[in-house]
Amino acid sequence: KKLELFADAVDNEYRKRFVELYSKFALMKDYLLARNVIAQMYRDFRNKFPHTHAVLALVVSSSSHRIELANQFSGLDSNVDFSDAEETEHNQEQIDLDRRERAILEFFLALIRIRSQKRLQFWSMITPLG
Repeated sequence: KKLELFADAVDNEYRKRFVELYSKFALMKDYLLARNVIAQMYRDFRNKFPHTHAVLALVVSSSSHRIELANQFSGLDSNVDFSDAEETEHNQEQIDLDRRERAILEFFLALIRIRSQKRLQFWSMITPLG
């Protein structure tokens, strides 16, 4: 259930921006989703699925660059809301994700999409376009 809620919340963000941007003529001069929204998705993934994040972080980490793990490995609230993300001082400093953190999020979302073709439909359309 927690995974479905997370996937639906991510896809809803992509759907809203897709409809907003592509329902009328728009210049492609910026990212589809704001970087802070993507960063919030990553933080929510890291906090809601800490074991999965830890495994993927170990895969992409190197001796010179380690991915920060979630502080706690317990279940958190399963409601996801990317639009009103409260930012801590640390999160404000890191609005842009490192390419490895972005890869972790993209890989996790791709695994969800492979598992169910009915999930992340807008996410899967947008990624090849952007």
